[in-house]
Amino acid sequence: MDSCIISDPSRCPVTAQRREDGRIIVRTPGRPLQFFSPAEIDRLARFARGEGVLQRYIASPLSATEGDELNHQG
Repeated sequence: MDSCIISDPSRCPVTAQRREDGRIIVRTPGRPLQFFSPAEIDRLARFARGEGVLQRYIASPLSATEGDELNHQG
């Protein structure tokens, strides 16, 4: 598996590892492992460069009232 440190030098060490099946594992000390597909990593990289990213679905749909409350929080 390929592995590298992806955090800035002054921050807590975050590493990424590419598994044989193509998924990326992100490890942050004291937090659960995060698994990303190559497509998710690509979308994250495009977002970081300021490019628009289309969202095709949301993870957990909100009711109209909950969505309005979230949109109006300051």
